[in-house]
Amino acid sequence: MTKGERVRTRGVVSVAAAIGALGLLAGAGTAEASSSHTYSGSKVSFTGSGDTITVKDTRGDGYGVWVFVDDQTNGKNYALQCGSGTHKAPATVRCVRNYPEGHKMRFVTYLRGKGKEISQGQFTARA
Repeated sequence: MTKGERVRTRGVVSVAAAIGALGLLAGAGTAEASSSHTYSGSKVSFTGSGDTITVKDTRGDGYGVWVFVDDQTNGKNYALQCGSGTHKAPATVRCVRNYPEGHKMRFVTYLRGKGKEISQGQFTARA
């Protein structure tokens, strides 16, 4: 191998290493989306890896905790997605769904019971 061929080989290896490093950096921005919110009597979290909603009813007050989900990217409403239902507090329910990757999802949390529905709040996260 001549000196010129060695320089070209090193240059190709260096360029390939740089492209690989850029690829790793580009992937760093696609980390798992997750969000967790605590309300009066409940805690709701979402993990984008596996699209898991976790609902915790932390208060034995006769209300169940429910989460409604809609897709802010395409406008699809997923209606009722996860709830603690009739489980007695403290109760934890995990619901696994399959939302479109990278879509911005809105999670609206309600307390339901005693003939009432009480809004607790909402948050967004990427699936």
